Amino acid sequence: MPKDRRTDEFARNLLLEELLESLNGFISRDRTGIPITQETLRRPLLFIVGCPRSGTTLLLQWLAASGEFSYPSNLISRFYGAPVVGAMVQKMLVERRYKYRNEMDGIVLPVSGFESDLGKTEGLLAPNEFYYFWRRFFNFDDLHKTDNQFSNEAEIDSLRLEVAQLMEVLEKPFVCKGMHFNWHLPLIASIFPNALFLEVRRNPLYNMQSLLKARRRFFGNDRHWYSFRPPEYEELKTLAPSGQVAGQVYYTRQAIKLNSEQIDGKRWLAIDYDAFCENPQSIWKQIRERLILHGVEIAEQCPLALSFRSRDQVETSEAEAWDLAVAYQRFNKSAIRERGTK
Repeated sequence: MPKDRRTDEFARNLLLEELLESLNGFISRDRTGIPITQETLRRPLLFIVGCPRSGTTLLLQWLAASGEFSYPSNLISRFYGAPVVGAMVQKMLVERRYKYRNEMDGIVLPVSGFESDLGKTEGLLAPNEFYYFWRRFFNFDDLHKTDNQFSNEAEIDSLRLEVAQLMEVLEKPFVCKGMHFNWHLPLIASIFPNALFLEVRRNPLYNMQSLLKARRRFFGNDRHWYSFRPPEYEELKTLAPSGQVAGQVYYTRQAIKLNSEQIDGKRWLAIDYDAFCENPQSIWKQIRERLILHGVEIAEQCPLALSFRSRDQVETSEAEAWDLAVAYQRFNKSAIRERGTK
C-alpha cells in the first residue's frame, strides 16, 4: 500500500477507524432473522456509475433528497459490518412513527443543500459512498482489474442477503454509487437481477479539469493519482498529469461502454450531466419509466422543483485546457487507428 499523501484536511481519523473496526467486528454476525418479502425482492437496486468527478454525487444527493428512494446515509455507512443495524438505528432516530414523546429530538439535523467536498457530504442523513461495505465482499485494490478473479472471493449469497435485508428495513428502491464496479458491471448485473444502472456522462474536458483540481485539493499537487485506477494505469503513470487524467477518463468511459453492451438496455440509462443540471425533471421522468418497466412506481414529478448550476466551464489556464484537450484526442485517435487495423 503506497504511503498516504493526503493533505491534512483529508487525512484519515485513525481513532475513528479503530473504533469503527471494533464496533463492526462486534456486530457483524449472522442475521438471518429478518424475513425478506416478495415486494422487497422485486424492488429495484440502482447503481450510479461513471467517471469520478462526473456528477455522480449530485445525482445521488438529488435522488436521496426526493424522499422516493432509500440510500446509504453517512449514519448507515458507519455500520458497514451490518448496515441493516444502522438502518434500524436511523429509523428509530428519524422517523416520526417511531417517536416516543421527545426523547430523541435534536439528535439528527436535517440535510441542507447539495454541496459536497470531493464526494464527501455533511450530515448524518447525507448520502455516503458505502465503500467500506462493498469492500467486505470484493477484493478491491489500487488497480481495477477486468479478469474473473474479482468475484472469486466474493461471498455472493451473503451479499445478496445483506442488501435484501437493508432494502427490507428501508422499504424503498435503493440507490447508491457503483463506480468501483465500472469494470465489473455484467457481474453486478448477474448478482442483482433487479439492478438498474444510471450512467452519468460529462464533457471529457471538464471531467479531466475536475480531476486535476481534485488532485491539487486532495494532495496539494497534481502529481499523485486521484480516485480509481483503470487497468491501463501502468501505461498512464509515466505520462504528465494532463495525459494521466485524459487516459483515466478515456479508458473508464470505454470500459463502461463495453460493459453496458452486455446488459439489457431496459436496465441502463445514460444521463448527460449538463442536461441533468438544466432540467432534472426530464431525467426523473426517464428514471421513472425504467422503474415502471420493473413493476415499481415513484411520484410522477420529482418533489424537488429545482435545477442546478452546471460547473462545465473552463476554470484553468488556456494552456492547460489545451493540453487536456490534446491529450484526450490522442487517446481517441489511437483507438480509432487500432479499430481500423482489425
